[in-house]
Amino acid sequence: MKKLIAMILSLVMVFTIIPATALNASALATSGSSGDYEYELLDNGTVKITEYSGNATNLNIPSTINGNPVKWIGWSAFSDCTSLTNVKIPNSVISIGTAAFSGCTSLTSITIPNGVIEIGILAFDGCKKLQSITIPDRITSIDDYTFYGCSSLTNVKIGNSVTSIGTEAFRGCTSLTSITMPDSVTNVSSSAFSYCEIKKIIIADDAEIITKEMVVCESTLEDVIIPYSVKSIGDWAFSACTSLTSITMPYSITSIGDGAFWGCESFKNINIPNSVQSIGNSAFSACTSLINITIPDSVKTIGDHAFDCCESLTSVSISDSVISIGDAAFEKCTSLTSVVIPNSVTSIGGYAFSGCKSLTSITIGDNVTSIGNYAFSGCNIKELIIANGSNRIRNAMVVCESTLDKIIVPDSVTSVDKYAFDDCKIKELCSR
Repeated sequence: MKKLIAMILSLVMVFTIIPATALNASALATSGSSGDYEYELLDNGTVKITEYSGNATNLNIPSTINGNPVKWIGWSAFSDCTSLTNVKIPNSVISIGTAAFSGCTSLTSITIPNGVIEIGILAFDGCKKLQSITIPDRITSIDDYTFYGCSSLTNVKIGNSVTSIGTEAFRGCTSLTSITMPDSVTNVSSSAFSYCEIKKIIIADDAEIITKEMVVCESTLEDVIIPYSVKSIGDWAFSACTSLTSITMPYSITSIGDGAFWGCESFKNINIPNSVQSIGNSAFSACTSLINITIPDSVKTIGDHAFDCCESLTSVSISDSVISIGDAAFEKCTSLTSVVIPNSVTSIGGYAFSGCKSLTSITIGDNVTSIGNYAFSGCNIKELIIANGSNRIRNAMVVCESTLDKIIVPDSVTSVDKYAFDDCKIKELCSR
């Protein structure tokens, strides 16, 4: 095992800077031994354990050796100690070194004290019986391969100061199905949880924004729990979570970022809370199983491509708080049959409903003053309904597709703009 670790480290450390604290721990050391421990006494009077030769099953690592405080657990100090089942690290320790407990194949539990500020590469690699771990609050990063192959690990608590989770940090933790992600995390390696079975992510109670860097979109992810502290779902936060079937968003959320749920192809329904004010560009793009969507009264803008390529979408309810529908917002929603644009909407972006080949009926609100190029190209609109309450038909309101047969005008209309129906080869003009 130690030869294997050395080979891996020789590759990893080409790209890794050894922490300054680890370098300082080795300065001007003198070697010694005490019972089952080999150690180095550093020039500052602290001890680094370099090797353990005992065969204990339950081990309390001493807090002092020969009267000097144990601050450091060194490189491979307890590696391949296959007899160890339970280990308690003393409060005096501040650093757990590279591969410190690697290959401890019988280890089921270990207590890491709050004073620890760093855990090295491969520290618990191959501890295949380790069941739970708590990362102390002073740790700022979980290093590469730290828990690689801990296949019995079911419970991980990540401290509130962790900002990054390294390459393959939890690779092969096949029993790990749920993880709680604190607000402090700003970078998760794409392979951090590879070959895990993550089904649930719990966002920590004090989080205010969910970012892409906090989310582990393994193909197995099915459920996400979002606390009421969250105000925003950030850009691309849950993008490509292909097994995520539903998500409950609390009423604290005010914005859904660009691409937030892009490619969540198992979504069938989504409840957008009546606190959300904006839906970002591509927010639900390519949610190919999404059947219906209700835009709540709080939403003012629907971003570009927000729901494009939602090919199963059959109905959409747009509230009368929405003032703009972005470019290609519903492009290629090929199952969409009818749309009501409320009176609040003033602009419909280019290609907004382009390619909605099942769209045969549309109701246009009174205040639409701008319809972008090709907004309804590739549709089969046969019936155009001017919204009840409209008193004027603007030329920007009329969609003169070649398929348009019928226009229904309410009795409230008192004026029609010049050229409003120009080039419309309609068969029937009706009032109601």
